[in-house]
Amino acid sequence: MACLFAVSAAAGGLMLQRQAGHHAPVAAWDYTDPPNTHPLTSTGPILPLPRDIVHAKDGIAAFPNGMTVRLAAIGKDNARDPDHFWTLAGGLVEEDLSPVPTYEKDAPPPTDGRIRQVVLELKNPPAFPSIPYNAYVPDSARSGLTWQEKEFHGWDAQPGAYLGSQGGQIRLRLYIDDPTADHLLFGVPNGPWKTIGSGVNTVTAPPFLHRDLIKGPWGSVTITQIPTITASTKSILGGYPVVFATIQATPALEGDELRLRAFDASGMEVPTSCLRNVATISESSLAKIARFEVESRPYVYAEFEGVHYDPDPKQWADIAWGETQPELSAEVGQVPVKVLAIAHTRSGDREWNKEQYVVDKLYTVEGKLWRDAPDWMTQGGFPKREFPTPNSEARLLPPPMSVILNIGKEGEEKPQIKLRIIPSDSSKPGEGLHPEWNKWTQYWLKDPYGGLVGAPPRVFLPVAPTPEARFFQIEIEAAKGAFSKSMEVKPNVAEVRTDRSQTSDYTLEVGKTVHAHFWLPNGVPVDRELDPSSLAGRQTRVFARLKSGERKLLKVTSYRRTAADPELRPSYDFDRNPGIPLGLSNYIPLVEVDAFEIESRPIEKQTLVVSIPGR
Repeated sequence: MACLFAVSAAAGGLMLQRQAGHHAPVAAWDYTDPPNTHPLTSTGPILPLPRDIVHAKDGIAAFPNGMTVRLAAIGKDNARDPDHFWTLAGGLVEEDLSPVPTYEKDAPPPTDGRIRQVVLELKNPPAFPSIPYNAYVPDSARSGLTWQEKEFHGWDAQPGAYLGSQGGQIRLRLYIDDPTADHLLFGVPNGPWKTIGSGVNTVTAPPFLHRDLIKGPWGSVTITQIPTITASTKSILGGYPVVFATIQATPALEGDELRLRAFDASGMEVPTSCLRNVATISESSLAKIARFEVESRPYVYAEFEGVHYDPDPKQWADIAWGETQPELSAEVGQVPVKVLAIAHTRSGDREWNKEQYVVDKLYTVEGKLWRDAPDWMTQGGFPKREFPTPNSEARLLPPPMSVILNIGKEGEEKPQIKLRIIPSDSSKPGEGLHPEWNKWTQYWLKDPYGGLVGAPPRVFLPVAPTPEARFFQIEIEAAKGAFSKSMEVKPNVAEVRTDRSQTSDYTLEVGKTVHAHFWLPNGVPVDRELDPSSLAGRQTRVFARLKSGERKLLKVTSYRRTAADPELRPSYDFDRNPGIPLGLSNYIPLVEVDAFEIESRPIEKQTLVVSIPGR
């Protein structure tokens, strides 16, 4: 029986195109966005582009001050899983998005608009620990909006994003109204504060609301709100009555950062707080202020073009989602075998796993990149010392892969089975085999945690194929049916030889063929080799039939070397026995043995063929 799943061709070149509102969801997490429920009062024109712009190339922009900004990823507002983010071009993110949480589940989708997270990576910031920024989507940014409106319609600005001395990642949160938007502007300060306007304070007593403090060709400063002092706002506002004065600048200045400064009659500065172009002034201070100044600090903006604010379905066609995926199955000798996935590995990058190969990418048996796979498939690792050192002679360019299988059934006895994985250039079982393409093969197996195949019956079988290989042919052997007596051998006590270590060797012979070799420490027979030509291709076990009539199982042995398969080698610590020992007899003096009974049963063989993903 042979099965084949071909690897789908890789996606073609990236295509940057404007999106037409609703897109075809690429997975269950890619929900349909709700409409924006926040009112938009301004019908002003689209903002002109800022004066100072640097254009990003390949998603990276270099600022005049030496800082670089890279658009690393985009995700929906509720996304927490890094697999649910995409690149600027709408494709799959292949990098670590730290500090985006890795194992946290996505939050519930928002209900008030089309909201996106944009992950930016900043390097060499001009100042730290924090840097102010403005970010907005220019496709739909209108002039005349208050900051309360801006944050619900395409803007995100912070007085200080905390970074290290070398930089770090920040996440923008943007409401994107225009379904065809494909630009992003990200700005940071680029120069000192400069006074752009000043005037005498004309508002010193109530009523305050909607009165202009000063006006000029640059714009105006208007009292737009008088917040009520409550228990929750008292600590923020200081417990004193305050007013909020909004700086409304001309469109040409909306890309700059603005602030309001106040002075009394003597020229002393009166403390105010200004954030996002809104100044907070206490009513008692307002009465003392004689003059205001409005200052502007220019920003330089990085322009990112071709931004996909939704994933591009064409680039996600060869990706599988969810914990349940197709399997490659067979039943060999009444033992169910399932090929679940193939993993590409990489060198560990943490202190605790740097001497291991760990899972990097996981593929289904259909060749699709597997996202949202069960956590147990991506955990653990393989010690590097068990693999040859990559070199040109061995052509071991890539790190090993791992074939992940389920063998046997939960709760049942550990199955006896042999697996052998041979790289091949053919999809036909038994053809195009190249054992020399695999510089490290494990014929029997342990799981990464040290136990034999059993409960749960999951196996990580590492393989190191050379780049020429295109398929894995997985040869499976398992015994089938009941044991039956094949032969009987009488012991010859005269052949027992004792050396100075008080151990003895005893050889059973069937004709001229060595049938079994026993090592007898203190009289305990232990089977070491079993290679009778008459039992080739069968599983065997040996009983000692005592003169008292009692039968005792010495050891179950299996899968011996044969003339047709001489290159087989045992694995791990079973260096003297390719079979799996299931137990030893009790102390049995050889003189009490009447005969050794050898039972056998047939071995069934099958081959499963799977394409090597990513090739």
